[in-house]
Amino acid sequence: QSTWGLRYVMVRVVSIIVVLLLVGFSWERSVTFDSRALVIDGKREFLISGSMHYPRSSPAMWPSLLKKMKDFGANIIEMYDFWMCHENVKGVYNFEDRCDIVKFIKEAQKAGLHVLLRIGPFVNAEFNYGGLPVWLKFEQNITFRTFNPQWLEAMEKWVTYLINLLKKNDLFYPQGGPIVAAQIENEYQFHEEEYGEDGKKYVKWAVELARKSNIGVPWIMCWQEDAPEDIINTCNGFYCDTWIASHKKKFPNQPSWFTENWIGWFQRWGEPRPFRPAEDTAFSVLRWYARGGSMMNYYMFHGGNSYGRIGGGPGYVTNYAFDGVIDEFEQMNNPKFYHLQAMNQILLGYKAELVASEPDVKILETNVELHTYNAVKDRCISFLANVDSVADKTIKLNGKEYFLPAWSVSILSNCVDEVFNSAKITTSTYIYKKETVLTMAAPNLGWMDEPIASAVPPQINKTPREQISVTKDSTDYLWYTTVYTAEGKAKCKLEFENAKDLLHIFVNNAFAGTTTKSIDILLEGRTEISVLSMTQGLINFGTFFEKYSRGIIGKVTLCGKDITENQWKHVPGMKGEVQKYFDPTVADKLPWQINIDKSRKRPLTWFVSKVKLDSKDSSLAIDMKTMGKGFVWINGKNIGRYNNALALGKCPPCSYKGLYNPDNCRSGCNEPSQRYYHIPSDWLYVGTNTIVVFEEVGGDITGMHLVRSQLDTICAETEKDGSLKLQCGEGKFIDSIEFANYGTSSGECGNYKVGKCSLDGIQETVKNECLHKNSCVVFAPKDIICEGVKNKLVAQAKCSIQYPVSYTHLTLPTSDLVQISVVAVSLKKKK
Repeated sequence: QSTWGLRYVMVRVVSIIVVLLLVGFSWERSVTFDSRALVIDGKREFLISGSMHYPRSSPAMWPSLLKKMKDFGANIIEMYDFWMCHENVKGVYNFEDRCDIVKFIKEAQKAGLHVLLRIGPFVNAEFNYGGLPVWLKFEQNITFRTFNPQWLEAMEKWVTYLINLLKKNDLFYPQGGPIVAAQIENEYQFHEEEYGEDGKKYVKWAVELARKSNIGVPWIMCWQEDAPEDIINTCNGFYCDTWIASHKKKFPNQPSWFTENWIGWFQRWGEPRPFRPAEDTAFSVLRWYARGGSMMNYYMFHGGNSYGRIGGGPGYVTNYAFDGVIDEFEQMNNPKFYHLQAMNQILLGYKAELVASEPDVKILETNVELHTYNAVKDRCISFLANVDSVADKTIKLNGKEYFLPAWSVSILSNCVDEVFNSAKITTSTYIYKKETVLTMAAPNLGWMDEPIASAVPPQINKTPREQISVTKDSTDYLWYTTVYTAEGKAKCKLEFENAKDLLHIFVNNAFAGTTTKSIDILLEGRTEISVLSMTQGLINFGTFFEKYSRGIIGKVTLCGKDITENQWKHVPGMKGEVQKYFDPTVADKLPWQINIDKSRKRPLTWFVSKVKLDSKDSSLAIDMKTMGKGFVWINGKNIGRYNNALALGKCPPCSYKGLYNPDNCRSGCNEPSQRYYHIPSDWLYVGTNTIVVFEEVGGDITGMHLVRSQLDTICAETEKDGSLKLQCGEGKFIDSIEFANYGTSSGECGNYKVGKCSLDGIQETVKNECLHKNSCVVFAPKDIICEGVKNKLVAQAKCSIQYPVSYTHLTLPTSDLVQISVVAVSLKKKK
């Protein structure tokens, strides 16, 4: 019996050891890669990613945005870190509020997302100075992003500090965290040649820095053809499918990664807003995965806003939209969101098949290709593509006919059934409206002038100094003041050889005008000339950032005489900045003037208004259409730069067919480049809120409004024998059917009209199917009622409107001689 017991124990021990050996690898979390994909815990991963920049949204927004990303179909988030955000002052680290990268990564993990962390530390991202802290510019003998001892020391110190912080918080995948890959440097290949041999040495040094970090996950380099085999080289662009073949040839043991699929483009003040059609975005995605890609990132999923002074350029608008699928109000950009979401979900249903092998490729005819994945038993997915940018195609395959619009890709489930086509949008288009809920009307406003060149004691120099060397980029503003003595009265031209920014000119404290080159001014005897240089962000792309300059550079002449060495006083900033007029506790104590008529079109003016909220609303914005240029704060938080520059240029009809060019797809011509400035809900108080505006060039504050962005109109289309889906946002319902037609229709969403032929009764059919529902699906008839043209089912509906917030103006602090009355505007919830 004892022998039997011993044998029993030995068998149990051996069994336990075998089990431990079999499952032991699941205890050791690992990330590697092979020629096909990222490999997590021994399993190839098919990855769909979205980009977000944590400083461009508020912490209260992060959980809902990340949940939307997961719902969209992403399983990984791609994110930069922003060195400027964390060490804006040398040696002083900040990981609070919008700079809390640790919290953001943890929120991503809670949402069920892996993380690709792009450490850089140069990131571009249309971010001020490319995300680099400006103090680097003043390090002795430094040259950025090359084999320069001062740069290498600073970069290594920051990268090491950040990685150690992330390790301390167990954020890398082997530690139980979500970070499965990291990036060193960014798009350096574009500039490497300009740095010569030191550029090549720098790449090798950066690789070694990455290797010795021991983070336990793969590293990537974006657009870096001289990367080594163990560092994944990746592609950025509007399309990257044609890059795959050359990448595979050079890096046969690496997967193909598309780290930035630009689903829109950036915008400057004075430009119309660029957008990229959903059809072309889907085409780019499907061509990528069809031809062997295993990771693709939507840049941007949510762009957010360049709050405060973080926008680069110079001259980028505050809203970093990038035509992302979720806008700054956390609202869906449709049909783009729904169309791409439907595609993502289908792809995820075949994620194992899409990384099990390389695709089988067949050229069916000119410009028609079939890519098939069938390595998994009883599972098959094909991509049928028409890459002709003009002609539609009807393809016979496997005994079936497939209609392929020009420049489109169809997904064939089980390699037979078409379940998606990139050009066939059947989901809802959304139109949002901005409804005014409060006007900043007199007498509920206060204002005061900004005094000239008086923020701090002046710095005196023989010649005008370069602006960043004086301000250290702590402000957009630098005053230059000099004195010139004229003989009697004279009208003279003041000229600047090289002014980098917009200049306000004041003569004896009186505003004389604005220029970037020259201006005529009146002189009489001893004349004090003050010049205000106003930047709009620093460079974010290019080379030799340490040499970058702003302000007045080069010769200054007056009346044809060189006054460059006339001795100049330099005063950085505005008095209101230094004394924090935007802080509610400070604003409450200031002697604001209330005769608002005197403030109109007045440059360098501060404004204040008080607004009471009974509850918070995440869809609020400030309408700045009647203002000029400056900054706006809410409760001491800087919403960012505003600028009423009109969008000049062309806004032609946009076709999704053919290679995308941002200049061919723009909207908003002859309107302000940006009119509405979103207010994050966690910046608002239930109760009193303080709005402060600094106006640089002169505007009309009485035309400034508080508005709400809300879904107003939805539309959908489909062709015969198809279906369309009308879907209101969360918590909203279809109130009315404004238009429905089967046959021919003209116009676009918000402005449809019946064409030459129409099927009777279709509007009632859509009403019966859709009214008072959150969403509905309507099937188009199979009949052709209009010969010789496409027969379409078109529907347009209104969604329900809710008013959750009431607003009230409050009395402003004033002197003993004035009083401000109270005006209330309340909006009640619709019954």
